[in-house]
Amino acid sequence: MPTIYNANNIKEALLPHNDVMKLPLNTDVQVHFNEWEECLKRIQELCGEKWLRRSLYRGDSRNATVLFRKVFCCHRSGVQDAPIPTIRPNQKASKKVGCQGVLQVTQYSDREELAIVRLTMDHTNHVVGSRSELRTLPLRSDVAQYIRTRLRNGGSVSEIRMDSLRQIEQWDSEEPTSSHRSAGYGDVYNELMSLKHELYMFDNNDRTSFNVWMDTRLVSMNYNVFTGNLQAYSTNASLFARGFQSPDQVVQMSRAVSFCLDSTHGISRNSHEVLYTLVIKHPGTGAGFPTAYMITNDQSVGPLNQWLAHLRTTSSFGPLSITIDCSIPEVNAIKRQFPSVIIHYCAFHVIQAWKRQLKAKVRLDASFTSSELGRFREYILSQLKALLFEPDLDSLHQQLADFVDEHNGSHCDEFIDYFVDQWMTDDVISRWSTACLPHEHHSMLTNNYIESWHNQLKTVHLKGSKNKRLDRLVFVLTHDVEKYFEAEAERVAINSGRMGPMERENATRRAKARAVASRMGEMITSPENDHRNDVDPVGVWKVESFVTAGQQYDVRVDQNRSIVSCNCEDFTNRNAPCKHMFLLQMYIKLDLRYYQATETVPIEVTNTMNTEVPVAPTTPTTPMPREAQDIEEDVDPRQVAIRSIRNSMTTMHHQMGYINRLASIRSVSLDDLQRLDGYLRQGVEMIDDVTAPIRRRNRQMH
Repeated sequence: MPTIYNANNIKEALLPHNDVMKLPLNTDVQVHFNEWEECLKRIQELCGEKWLRRSLYRGDSRNATVLFRKVFCCHRSGVQDAPIPTIRPNQKASKKVGCQGVLQVTQYSDREELAIVRLTMDHTNHVVGSRSELRTLPLRSDVAQYIRTRLRNGGSVSEIRMDSLRQIEQWDSEEPTSSHRSAGYGDVYNELMSLKHELYMFDNNDRTSFNVWMDTRLVSMNYNVFTGNLQAYSTNASLFARGFQSPDQVVQMSRAVSFCLDSTHGISRNSHEVLYTLVIKHPGTGAGFPTAYMITNDQSVGPLNQWLAHLRTTSSFGPLSITIDCSIPEVNAIKRQFPSVIIHYCAFHVIQAWKRQLKAKVRLDASFTSSELGRFREYILSQLKALLFEPDLDSLHQQLADFVDEHNGSHCDEFIDYFVDQWMTDDVISRWSTACLPHEHHSMLTNNYIESWHNQLKTVHLKGSKNKRLDRLVFVLTHDVEKYFEAEAERVAINSGRMGPMERENATRRAKARAVASRMGEMITSPENDHRNDVDPVGVWKVESFVTAGQQYDVRVDQNRSIVSCNCEDFTNRNAPCKHMFLLQMYIKLDLRYYQATETVPIEVTNTMNTEVPVAPTTPTTPMPREAQDIEEDVDPRQVAIRSIRNSMTTMHHQMGYINRLASIRSVSLDDLQRLDGYLRQGVEMIDDVTAPIRRRNRQMH
């Protein structure tokens, strides 16, 4: 009885031929009728062929002997049309060589369940399986499917091409054949073009497709969507503003109090279109996390004002501080919607603005060299940096007055006028001064979180290529980016792989707790006012300061027997475990939890492998007074001294220009010069004595 084949065993019906397989001529190969298309596809891949339909016949009566017949011709049949000399005279050789090959698939009435595959005429004018044939063949179906799957999951064309080549090598090792060609860049790109309508492109017009995303797709995914009414203040009908948030982003926004706000260009082929993002420090990973997006082609205050109002109403957006990069439209929009919020200028952008103005407005006369001018500008910039990071507001005002007095009437008049006018009003000082930003918001001193996010978006998620369409940008943000942050939060939560920023900070504090573990019995006092660890742990434990004698901190254990808070400054500022909590954890062997949230919505995070137990929010403890010893408690005193020495030597270097000019200043007496020379000689001798061991070690090494 003849064998009935299927796609899995059709290879058994073929014969070897030129490193490929061949269907025997004028031989009936029986396959199940409902599988003949899969069998033909498999035959083409094994034989290095491609068959094109030439005719189709279906029987129209019950008495017909043949119920179905489809006739195929070789893809190299036919003859190339004569080329027109004036139109593309230099063309690649055609694949049409007049091949006479014919294949038939037939269904007979007496065997309706079967299909007969028969090669009735063999190939002519070309050699099937030869290397020259590869250029005329399509990709294998499994390779094309692999590429489409990778494209749906995200990836650059070049990456997918290399991965597909590796996958082909693996398949070849399992089933050697030369009947297919390798995937090229164009193959992957063509598959991408065929998929873009399925993935993100719902209309050839970018704006129409973008609106489909906003009005239909994201709404069906429970996204919070914003539509700006920019025509309320402008007659320009082309202006638009659309924003969106995922459900998880809404939750994270409602819990956060410190935000970064910034925009980035280059998101589409239209240079006027920008992406605004609100970024927070993620409570679990410690890295930047985007909580809301807005795409607009109007960078005035209008879209920002409407967007922030929408977020305040729909997403419980209630910031205490927002860090921006010295943008006046952003300032005006924030002040209009949140009058009491702290607006902080990014320290990096402030320094860059000062540096540009120093270069433009500070000049010396021709008696000074360019290097002396550069050192003078650096000296002024170092003073400005000290003002920027001065932690005490009263001291800042005094230093500002001293700075203006020192440089007023000198070569800095133009810069001092600019600085007093633009940066020394009380309102502006409150935006750039570190002293005006509460310590709990110091993670947002700069816009590093949002700058890092924009870099990650363009280099990682957009693969470093220029994005041309807004609909593709929305697809990347709602699929690739959303999945990435979801997976990253899960990875950090289970402490898998490399440590995140928050875990690195916690590891530092664990190490400090382990360093004093031998003394923890005498450093820790139980709620029963003794030094035992076998008592009921619920209540407030006293933990001594690691460096300040007599100082104790209150570490709280809640009713669920979890360590949840400490009243030290480190825990108050970070809302994350301090070294006192880690020390108590080692002492009483309990789970440790903390909250990265507002007072009303706690987030539970565990740093142990114990089973998680839900806990209720605890009543915040009263922070201990801020003391100088506590501020420096986590800093090596040697490093503090070295940093101070380095700063002093830098200041002396910047004052070389003044030393060179002392000869022309008669008001400086000889005694003053000799006394200064004596102090400097003593300093040089002290440096030589202290650094002598380093020089001796270097000589021994050489």
